[in-house]
Amino acid sequence: MNIGDQGKFYNALNIIYNADYKGLSGLKGQFGSWEDAFKNSLAPHSFDADEAWQRLANKNIKLVLRDDSNYPQLLAEIFSPPHGLYIIGNLPETELMVAIVGTRKSTKEGDSLATSFARGFASAGVP
Repeated sequence: MNIGDQGKFYNALNIIYNADYKGLSGLKGQFGSWEDAFKNSLAPHSFDADEAWQRLANKNIKLVLRDDSNYPQLLAEIFSPPHGLYIIGNLPETELMVAIVGTRKSTKEGDSLATSFARGFASAGVP
């Protein structure tokens, strides 16, 4: 199983299912892999997984899946950890890190606050 291919198919399903955690969990449980979940759903007939994956690459966005060896260990231990993390830059080599988690339908005020928090953490050296 190629982790890169799994990422491509997870990304496609994540878009199709609008990041519905329960729905995505059910697909992964039923089919065992993101690729099999994608290929055994109606998605391949109406969605171009390669194009969606290329859009991420064009924006220098990486995807780390929960099955990847570099998925943050402490995050994997929480209740219902995210299936995947979209990352710009690199994950730090330390266990101490901060993540700012947003919503697809953020407000201008929310965007501004998230940017402010991110700048504050970065200037303080918090990874």
